[in-house]
Amino acid sequence: GALRGTFALVIDDDEAARAGMCGLLETWGCVTLTGASSSDAIAQLPAHDRSPELIVCDYWLTNENGLDAIERVRAAIGERVPALLVTAETSRSVLLSAPGAGIPLLHKPVSPLKLRALLAQLLSQPDSEIRIAA
Repeated sequence: GALRGTFALVIDDDEAARAGMCGLLETWGCVTLTGASSSDAIAQLPAHDRSPELIVCDYWLTNENGLDAIERVRAAIGERVPALLVTAETSRSVLLSAPGAGIPLLHKPVSPLKLRALLAQLLSQPDSEIRIAA
């Protein structure tokens, strides 16, 4: 499939949620790296011989929100890595902030089918954020 061999970074401060997301990504052939926060994830990057090609991030993290976390990781890597947010949140402010940043948002519990389709789309269209924002 489209995701086989993809190096995906999962950021979630909930250990069970993180493990669940990684398990799902690994069944599709992804290689995963996990962090509880952006700083946790960034600290682990030097141990790997390549940069993440995808970021899946929870919206509410302990000391930051997912949009900020994604920006920090992208800045550390030096690339606008395709990213998506997952959240159990339903407030309008959150739901509106993500598309405004060009980052798709999926609701928890995340549908594996939707997640897989979205990740494949992100990987196949690196410039999709421009298309989404238009």
